[in-house]
Amino acid sequence: MFVPIGSLDPLLASGALVGGTDLAAIYDTLMRWDADTNTWVPHVAESLEPNDDYTEWTLTLRDGVNYANGDPLLAQHVLDNMERMLGPGANASRGLIARVDLENSEAVDDSTVVFQLFKPWVEFGYLLADAPGMVVNPALGGEVDDADVSVISNDPNGAGVGPYVVEQYSPGESPYLVLTARDDYWGGPVCIETVNMVYIVADQPKLEALDLGEIDLAFFRTANVIAEARDSGQYDEAIFLQSAGETLLINNGVGTHTDVTADPRFRQAVNLAIDPEVISDRAFGGELLGTKSLIHEDSAFYSGVSGVEADLDEASALVEELKAEGWDGTVRFNCRDTNPNLPVALVASLEAAGMDIDATVTDQVSSITAVVTQDFDIACWGWNISDSAVYRQLDFNFRSDSTSNRMGYANPAMDDAIDAVFAAEDLDARRAAIATMSEIFNDDIPSVVYAAVEEGYMISDRVAGIVPTQQTVLLLGGAYMVD
Repeated sequence: MFVPIGSLDPLLASGALVGGTDLAAIYDTLMRWDADTNTWVPHVAESLEPNDDYTEWTLTLRDGVNYANGDPLLAQHVLDNMERMLGPGANASRGLIARVDLENSEAVDDSTVVFQLFKPWVEFGYLLADAPGMVVNPALGGEVDDADVSVISNDPNGAGVGPYVVEQYSPGESPYLVLTARDDYWGGPVCIETVNMVYIVADQPKLEALDLGEIDLAFFRTANVIAEARDSGQYDEAIFLQSAGETLLINNGVGTHTDVTADPRFRQAVNLAIDPEVISDRAFGGELLGTKSLIHEDSAFYSGVSGVEADLDEASALVEELKAEGWDGTVRFNCRDTNPNLPVALVASLEAAGMDIDATVTDQVSSITAVVTQDFDIACWGWNISDSAVYRQLDFNFRSDSTSNRMGYANPAMDDAIDAVFAAEDLDARRAAIATMSEIFNDDIPSVVYAAVEEGYMISDRVAGIVPTQQTVLLLGGAYMVD
């Protein structure tokens, strides 16, 4: 896993990278992403159909789907689940759920929901493949306290319709989560009786554990380690391109920050100082998918709009200009410790432009916490804009009022461009809307993109039947061990 999950309640999940596969094993998802057809297809749902202008969607549930405690899954539960996610708690999907007119949506019978949307959303299936599509049994869900803990945060048994129930949840230990197969799963027999979720901090030790047969699959996002695993020819892979997977997040003037970070010239200087080729050579063995473009050239959504390229002389000139106005040149920098060469390479690039970097390199959880609490100036980050979740990631990270917009960036023109992406009915229209977003991004430089990444799983030949869905979530219900 990228980071161990902090709660077993989908309401309190922060995204696919942090426990998405864990939660899907317990709750399942109404829809899933089919990478072969690039479409959303039913999973727990039987069907999902739109009206002509994509402002109304009709969801039909499969017959005979029960929670692990035997209670039936009902259509009203789907709406109740979304209402719950708009209440207390820190769910990252609330901005997308807000696109649904829940007051006028209804469960017309026990198996059918008619959703009304405030604006057209052509790829509405995404919402039902993410946390809002992990329906929680309302008999068990319960309230969330001031510490963001609910009844099912630590013991969700009976709360989900997925293939597994929780045998043990021990944060900070290894395994941190032990799952046991249900014998009444709607999808048929679950062949792997026990799944142990373990956390290994860095990618190289993960690959070593995989090579030794100590684990059967592992999550990777370090370019040179993925290349090593791929070159070995030993593993199946579920690896996906993530545009803007390596970014420097810049505080645009919210929370705890140094005043200069709110100045557009500072953000331009940081962008001009970072050369993707240099970072790739120094920190990733030359294997990084370096680019300054918001959307990588290999993405289906690439619009032809390139990013603003590095220019160290121009970066240095902007730094000197800001210093002449009173800035002492000091700025805080926070980065994760999973690739020790990365913070070294980034700090060297910024200092070459004349900045005095106060660097903090911490464990991954602490690094994420600094960003989530908006206590940072510049931070190692990743927007992870996959083709399956392009709508979610663009909305989460760039919409002015999004709670997941950690940098505090706001531009009404960007909000309008995001709405155009949601309403686009074909690929050409989506590319055109994303081109507008990319141009606004290049003008504003709210933060810095220096690479796309490949991330996902390497899977040993001892395991088969795993189904990838959106972003880097895996569905384990059909998995089996190979003799």
